[in-house]
Amino acid sequence: MLSRSSNIYGAGMLELGMSVSFEQMVIDNDIIGMIQYAIRGIEVNETTLAVDSIIEVGSEGNFFAQPDTMSNVDYPSRPELINRDMFDTWTTAGAKETVQRAHEKVVEILSKPSENLIPADRNSKIDAMIDKKREELLAASDEEKASKRVAEMRLVMEALEAQ
Repeated sequence: MLSRSSNIYGAGMLELGMSVSFEQMVIDNDIIGMIQYAIRGIEVNETTLAVDSIIEVGSEGNFFAQPDTMSNVDYPSRPELINRDMFDTWTTAGAKETVQRAHEKVVEILSKPSENLIPADRNSKIDAMIDKKREELLAASDEEKASKRVAEMRLVMEALEAQ
């Protein structure tokens, strides 16, 4: 896990991938974010070491009352949906479960206009390549179609990698 593997898949999948849940996808995104944070390692600096608090509190004191302890309590990761509040605080704030928070995030995401992450010039080139191959496939025999499909996929992948 911590060997820098970047092959994380299955976000949002349910029933062995037979169905997908947007809510599960945003929950999985939170979990993946925590994993990526852990993989980056622990930052060691004046703030995270909190030497002044260690000196002030001593070996038998209570660190939870220290401001730097509370500011660093979520330091290992800062999930957006997973709530780490104490039970009373969580209840007072409405006791929203993670799935409820995930649904609200899904509604928020889907209410925004989608943005195209592929630049228009690249998108046009990809569309033109697909259109050209589609025309060729429609004109080809079944055997030719099969081999051209393989070639088409290779061509598209090479073009994407070149970009």
